[in-house]
Amino acid sequence: MAKVKRVCFSYRELPEGGEVSAQPKISDEVAVKQSQHLIFLIHGFNVNKLEAENAYDGFHKLQDIPPDEGRYGIGRTFVEVYWPGDASFASFLFYQRSIQRAIKTAEQLADYLVTNIGSHTQIDIVAHSMGCRLATELLRALKDKPVIDRIVFMAGAIPTFMLDQGNPSRRLRPSYNKVLRDKSLNLYSTTDRVLTWLFPAGESLDPREGFLPTALGHDKWIDYTVPINFEQQQNPGAGHSDYWGQDKANIEQHCAKNAAQEVQKFLQFPSAGSRTISNRPLKENVIIEARKNGANRKIINRDIPAYVS
Repeated sequence: MAKVKRVCFSYRELPEGGEVSAQPKISDEVAVKQSQHLIFLIHGFNVNKLEAENAYDGFHKLQDIPPDEGRYGIGRTFVEVYWPGDASFASFLFYQRSIQRAIKTAEQLADYLVTNIGSHTQIDIVAHSMGCRLATELLRALKDKPVIDRIVFMAGAIPTFMLDQGNPSRRLRPSYNKVLRDKSLNLYSTTDRVLTWLFPAGESLDPREGFLPTALGHDKWIDYTVPINFEQQQNPGAGHSDYWGQDKANIEQHCAKNAAQEVQKFLQFPSAGSRTISNRPLKENVIIEARKNGANRKIINRDIPAYVS
């Protein structure tokens, strides 16, 4: 039975609310530094520590089928990032502060990776909601250091215009081109009400974030400058929180399972399916049957003339 390596990587000062800590609290730094393949999981906006734990547990539960087999984690260390994208009080106006905390966390994480992780280590990211913004800001903070291999964006709370290739390019596009070594996958849903209504309104509070922008995770990004290494896949019927795999209603859990399968294929996890061999009737050995029948063949007696010297 394989045991999945899970490391807590926290930039939280408090379980709920609080500021971004200057140094991460790491549950097993040796495992992080020795791993040849790191997969960072990054939660989104308005998620406290307990809710993030439940989200990450849901992710592993959906990948680990059959239970306790853990094959998907072979050769990989999962780094579960915790950052203060929430407040101890509910406020719509906190949204912009959360963006700034995502940017600050990304800068802190970039410093850690450059200082402690070698370029030979493969680094993949699975991010959700504003965690996707944190992931792209991480690329920006890394500047021209290509150390991130693949990214999965789930319900990405990123204005698509920030990834446009222009002259000059928008905020997040140059670093995407330079730092990402392989490719990315965008999982989106047109039925995501948070990205339909709340995201544009929250972004519009700051002119730098654009006026009523379209979220990356709301619809397929169609533009002639879309990167060739940017794959997109719809998650039909998914709401904003239907990706990690926390205990949900059947339809929501179905969406989370679909997301899990897409992540599995994109990041090339070993198959999580059962390896039970089905009971199939075996055909009789044709060769043996032929030999058996051959034993009953009638031998014809032929008169052979005697040899005369």
